[in-house]
Amino acid sequence: MKSKFNPLTAVDQKAYLVGSYHYNWHPALELIWVLSGQVMVNVDGQKSSLKPDDLILVNSNQGHATFAQQVPSIVLRTQLDPQIYFANGLKVENGQFILNSSLFPRGLVYPQIRRLLAQLYLEGPQNQFRRTALTFELADYMYSNCYQEGHQDQSLTTTSQDEALQQATRFLADHYQKKITLTQIAQKCGYSTAYLSRRFKVQYQVGFHEYLTRLRLQHAIVSLKDDDLRILDVALQNGFNDVKAFNVAFKKHFGITPSEYRHQLTSKQADVDITFQSALSSTQFQAVKVHLKAILKEKQQSQLTCINCDFRQNADNYQKLKHQLSDLLSNYR
Repeated sequence: MKSKFNPLTAVDQKAYLVGSYHYNWHPALELIWVLSGQVMVNVDGQKSSLKPDDLILVNSNQGHATFAQQVPSIVLRTQLDPQIYFANGLKVENGQFILNSSLFPRGLVYPQIRRLLAQLYLEGPQNQFRRTALTFELADYMYSNCYQEGHQDQSLTTTSQDEALQQATRFLADHYQKKITLTQIAQKCGYSTAYLSRRFKVQYQVGFHEYLTRLRLQHAIVSLKDDDLRILDVALQNGFNDVKAFNVAFKKHFGITPSEYRHQLTSKQADVDITFQSALSSTQFQAVKVHLKAILKEKQQSQLTCINCDFRQNADNYQKLKHQLSDLLSNYR
């Protein structure tokens, strides 16, 4: 099933407070920009500690979660529909976008990406023409500077799902706590096991078993906030056979055990989680706007500085040439 690309909805942005892990994955490319505080970003088990103005890009269907190492911490999350590339003839399904300022802090691309994200957010929904232009500018800049062919650990996928996957994922969402096999799902949905297995791999870049494990972890990580539940209870209530299986899956995806994660949780993060991704307070919202406007102002100042630097350099060169010419003429007198 093909989805029709709509440039007006190709980008989605939200500024919000970060609490504890909320495990997620989706076809969209996701840019996470830390505006204040300090945030641990976990992408497929690889952790990066981001400070103010750090950026990281999460590719299609990579499992990811954010964790506030300082409270409060605010991020600007931007999701970009990969259809913006597919619909315009760019073959990006066999590559990957690479962007992480905590690993490569001296990258030259970060200032321009921050400026484009700031412009998009400040523009608001009123001027759709300007937002669309900025969206394409962002997509083009990312493709030109961040995309690498041949990195196929996590390739881009389209946002569309066929009927087989829709039925299968709905069933899994309702029955993830139970013992489920691919054969059972295929029979329920009326498709062959081989076909459904291929569809999971193509659409999500992971197999059926990994998808089901992610789904269980997504719910289990929420259950871990309840101190009245033992680790065994959390494991069994979310479809894991025993604590060992839960520990192995959790450590693979988050780099620590469920017990270690639980010990990191604080009451401050819990307070943030109550209103996760809800609107910022008016004071926080104004602080975000001030920060983003300052990012745009930096560009203007740097442009003026460059102009002044060029002017001074040209003036110095002119004076040097003038003196050299004067010296040459004096030699012929």
